[in-house]
Amino acid sequence: MKLILENHGYPPMWTRANTFEPLVHIILEQQVSLASALATLHKLKEKLTEIVPENILELSDEEMRECYVSRQKKCLHQRIG
Repeated sequence: MKLILENHGYPPMWTRANTFEPLVHIILEQQVSLASALATLHKLKEKLTEIVPENILELSDEEMRECYVSRQKKCLHQRIG
């Protein structure tokens, strides 16, 4: 580890805001490709305007599917509630 740090230095600092929306994005990125996660995040933003727990909980299963949130990814919806 010391050799890696000497050669490359420490990784850059976190650049995402410390808010709920980046957390949703991170969860999505863990489940699908980065491009798919970003597409899903954009669909959610389009549907909700603001990605906050209260707004996500208001979505029906059908609305979640319309935002590319599959049954497998629906854990996001279940974890918030």
